[in-house]
Amino acid sequence: MAQRKNTLSMRWSKALEHGHSRKFGVFGDLVYEWGEGCRKADGALLHARTACERQVPNVVVKPGELPWTWEPSFVEELIARGYDITTIKFSIKKTESATNVPAVEPDGGNG
Repeated sequence: MAQRKNTLSMRWSKALEHGHSRKFGVFGDLVYEWGEGCRKADGALLHARTACERQVPNVVVKPGELPWTWEPSFVEELIARGYDITTIKFSIKKTESATNVPAVEPDGGNG
């Protein structure tokens, strides 16, 4: 998947040998791409929502326990349900109205 203008995408790549390949138990890794008009922060958001575990609050905290717990990532949930993660592909385009707005990072820098 080549970088396309105003498009955010995610796919599996067997070319990568490091990273989540050991975590997901399959050779390769997820690749996130954002074309011209998209921000680096958009790629980080997609990564955080798909490959990172989620921290959630504990409803009842017993003495000595932490007030939160960790839930599996979206990708880990898919694997647990029997999906072949090496076939994952995702892309989304910005709307026409959003493509006319300059991409500015939340901290004020350009991404």
